[in-house]
Amino acid sequence: MLGRFVLIFFLSLRLIFWYCLVLVTPKKRRSILLVPSFTEYGGTRTYFFYLIEYLSKKDYLVTVMLTKNQCDEEVLALQAQYPFIVHPLEFDVIRTKFEGTVFYQKNQGSLIYHLKELIYFWKQIVKLRAGHLVISASNPEVLLSLMLSPLRVTYIIHTITLNWMDNLKRRLLNFSFSKRKQIITVSKSAREHILKNWTSGRKYRSIKVVHNFYQPLTHATVQHNASPIKKVLTVGSAVYYKSPFLWIDVCKEVLLHYPNKGVEFIWAGDGDLLADCRQIVKDIPQIKFIGYQKNIEQLYSDCTIYFQPSIFESHGIAALGAMYFQKPCVVSNRQGLPESVIENETGLVVAIEQPHAAAKAILSLLNDNNKAVEFGKAGKERVDTHFVKSKWYSEMDLLFT
Repeated sequence: MLGRFVLIFFLSLRLIFWYCLVLVTPKKRRSILLVPSFTEYGGTRTYFFYLIEYLSKKDYLVTVMLTKNQCDEEVLALQAQYPFIVHPLEFDVIRTKFEGTVFYQKNQGSLIYHLKELIYFWKQIVKLRAGHLVISASNPEVLLSLMLSPLRVTYIIHTITLNWMDNLKRRLLNFSFSKRKQIITVSKSAREHILKNWTSGRKYRSIKVVHNFYQPLTHATVQHNASPIKKVLTVGSAVYYKSPFLWIDVCKEVLLHYPNKGVEFIWAGDGDLLADCRQIVKDIPQIKFIGYQKNIEQLYSDCTIYFQPSIFESHGIAALGAMYFQKPCVVSNRQGLPESVIENETGLVVAIEQPHAAAKAILSLLNDNNKAVEFGKAGKERVDTHFVKSKWYSEMDLLFT
C-alpha cells in the first residue's frame, strides 16, 4: 500500500508540472486536438467524418489522435480530402469508478490511472501546442477527466448516461465547468440524463444540444428496385441495447398475420450478437441478418418501413436516414427516438416492453399504403427542416466560435 501512495505522490507532482507547462506553452492559432471514439462502422464513425469536414471548412488546424485500428483506408482517404494531422494514440482508454473517499484502497488503481491519463494527454497538448481539446466519446465518462485541462475543452457524447456518476467524478466535473468548458450531446433527452446523473440538475448552461443530421454519402449510388415483397429494415449493431431478440419476436408475429409471405425483415449491421441472431432465424428465410453494409442508402431506398426497437438511443442517425428516403418509421419510445419520429405524424412510437404493439404498428403500415406514404412524406419534410447539415453547422458555429 505504501508503494502505491508513493507512486500517487510522484504522479501528482508530475501532473502539476505538466499542468503548468500547458499553461505557459504558446498555442497554435485555431489549433484543435481531436480525440474521437469510433469503430469500423456506426454512428460515431459517421459523426467523426462530419466533424472533420466541419472543422476543416472553418479553417481550424486539426490534429486527430487515432489508434492503429482506426487508421483504415476510409480515414486515410478523408485525410486526403480534408487535410488533418494524425497523431498516434498510445494510451489504453478505459472507464473507471470510485467508491467512497479518493484514497480508499479500492480506488487507488483508478486514481493512478487518471493521473497517468492526464499526464499523457497534457504531454500531447504541449507537444502539439493545441489550444482547444475536443473529445468525441461513445462511452459515458471516458476521458471526462480531461475537462480539468487548463485550456478550452469540448466534450461531445453520443450515448445516454443512464447511471449515476460517482461522487468524486461529479464534484470534479462540476468544479471544472466554465465558459471554456462545455458538453455537447445529440438530443434533449440525453441532456436531461446528464443533468440528472452527472450534475444533479446544475450547470445546465454548460450542456448543449446539437441534434444529428443526415445526408447521403456522396459516393453512394441508389437504384430503384421495384419488388412485390415489402421490406422492413433495421440498421444498427446487433447488440443488446438495440433489442435484436425482441426484434426477432416482432418479426415472427408479423409473419403470422401477413398473408402470402409478402414481407421480409432485414437487419443491417454487425455486433457481438450477430451470430446468435443468425442461428435463431436460420430456418426463417423472411428474416435476414445481413451484417455491415457499405451502401446503406440502397437499403433505405428499397425498404417499405423502418423499424428501430432500441432499449436506449441517444438520437439515432439511422432513423433520420429512413425519414430522408421518405420511409415511415416504427420506433421505441426511448430517449432521443421520439425527438426524431413524431407519433402518428412521421411514424408510430411504441412501448419497448410490448412487442405485440410493435407488431401491430408494423402491420397497420403494411396494410395501409396511404398512411405509410403520408408518414414518409412528413418524415422527409421533418428531416429537411430540423436535421440538415446547414442547421447543424449553424449550431456548431455558436459553440465553436
